[in-house]
Amino acid sequence: MIYPLNPVLMELLVLAMISREDSYGYQISQQMKTISNLKDSALYPVLRRLAQNHYVDIYDRQFQGRNRKYYRITEVGRRQKEFLEQEWNIHVQSVQEILNSGHKTAGTESVQDAERVKLTEKANVAKGAEAIEAEDLTQGIKETEPAEATQSAKETETIIATEATEEPGRVQAAKGEEATEEPGRVQAAKGEEATEEPGRVQVMKEAEAAERGKDE
Repeated sequence: MIYPLNPVLMELLVLAMISREDSYGYQISQQMKTISNLKDSALYPVLRRLAQNHYVDIYDRQFQGRNRKYYRITEVGRRQKEFLEQEWNIHVQSVQEILNSGHKTAGTESVQDAERVKLTEKANVAKGAEAIEAEDLTQGIKETEPAEATQSAKETETIIATEATEEPGRVQAAKGEEATEEPGRVQAAKGEEATEEPGRVQVMKEAEAAERGKDE
């Protein structure tokens, strides 16, 4: 693999290997090489550090007439393995979320593009409907205007005919009222004159008598 192993990840992998069964150095290194180009010289410092921290115990076992050093995980080592495994899972999840975010973004953009197309189509349909409605309204106005003009002309003719019919009656009625009122006004004027005339004659006589008295 092209991804290098850091010391903490190497500790997790070694602890995971020996948690299943006790292992020796060469066996561990061969398993590690399946996932990384790890050299044997990089593995043994990790094994020594695990032993110093009491994560593993070291013991010897005879194999083909010679001693082979084995590594066995301790209870403290199991707890450390669980802790490192949890941290690794969080790390992997975070990396995966970043990797998936690109696909989600592309998918989201595709959905947004589709929604924009739908909205554009709806807007075009709405505009077409408005244009048809405006055309129908204009046509309706054009059809209504002649009818309204004809109705207005008919109403005007009716008003003129009505006025022509009513005018002679109003003139005749006015003449009748004048003919009826005129003798009354004349008679009233004569009565007023007849009433006022003796008074004026009396005043004139008295004035003449006063003038003659002055002359004498």
